Amino acid sequence: MVIRRICTILLVIEFFYSLSFCTKIKQTQKKLDEVSKTIQQKVQQKQLYETRQKDLAKELKIIEQQIKKLDNEKKNIELKIEQTKNTIEDIKKEIDLLSTDEEFFSRILRMLLVKYVEQYLLTVPLFEENFYRRIKKDILKQYTKELLQTRDKIYISEKLKQQYSYQKKKLEDHYKELLDKKNQQKSLFVKKNQILESYKKKERVIEKEIVELQKTQKELEDLLKKLKKEEQRRKQQIVIDRKFIKPINGEVVRKFGKQQIQKDGSCFISNGVVLIGLSNDDVVSVEDGVVLFVSNNFRSYGKLIIVEHKENIHTIYGMLGEILVYEGAKVKKGQTIAKLDSKGQLYFELRKDFVALDPELYFE
Repeated sequence: MVIRRICTILLVIEFFYSLSFCTKIKQTQKKLDEVSKTIQQKVQQKQLYETRQKDLAKELKIIEQQIKKLDNEKKNIELKIEQTKNTIEDIKKEIDLLSTDEEFFSRILRMLLVKYVEQYLLTVPLFEENFYRRIKKDILKQYTKELLQTRDKIYISEKLKQQYSYQKKKLEDHYKELLDKKNQQKSLFVKKNQILESYKKKERVIEKEIVELQKTQKELEDLLKKLKKEEQRRKQQIVIDRKFIKPINGEVVRKFGKQQIQKDGSCFISNGVVLIGLSNDDVVSVEDGVVLFVSNNFRSYGKLIIVEHKENIHTIYGMLGEILVYEGAKVKKGQTIAKLDSKGQLYFELRKDFVALDPELYFE
């Protein structure tokens, strides 16, 4: 009895291990699918950036053209600045010259005045009636002539000074314009570098993510191969050389192994099959054996019976309605051991050496 109890415990442990093993395969496959999907998304994102590089090249070309245009404008402004400087220098020279002329004419006027006075004093009697009037008239005439010339010079000098001020203002404007062009050019250079660095940074991040994801993908693929290989090895080692009757009179509605349950491709792995019969139908033992384990609530399988047969073969009956046997009871092939519930479904597993096999391969 103790040995039988130990075998029961081992079978239940193996049952859980098998579920865990299948769950591990399922989880690994799910992770692999998620990683593969993420890699595909990242590759598409990278391709999108590569496509955008063409538009980026056009944008950069426009910026280059703007920079080149600003270069030409800067050169023109620099030439204008040089020309304006020369113009200012010329005007300054003329103003300096005119200032010298004014002083010269002032001295000439004073000399003429002295000259005429001396001349009249020597040639004309001192007390001639018209002496003062003639002196005044001649001197005034000559003085007026020289004064008009000096006035013209002063007028021209004022005009030149105005022109000088204008040219200086123009020079300042040119310098401001040149500074503005330099700032525009600097801004374009910064914009260009920012665009390039932004795309390069994004590409580097995506490439790094793809490398890491591909590494994870490889690890998951290796693990999945290892798990499937182990699963296959375990199955290939198991051989049953006889057939069994069906546990109920019904059809298999869910098969053994990997099953797709959603339109999106989601799958699960089943270690048994689900048969559909009628409500309250009999559930029979598929072969002579001993009831090893009975449970009224075994995880998602509900009421469950495990029967041990010869050559270390076990059958598992789950999703039952009413259980009609007890642990340790001997049962015969075809003997009713339970009833189906109102849904009329039965979960059935066939195991040899604790490894789950496809029951449909061994039904009579």
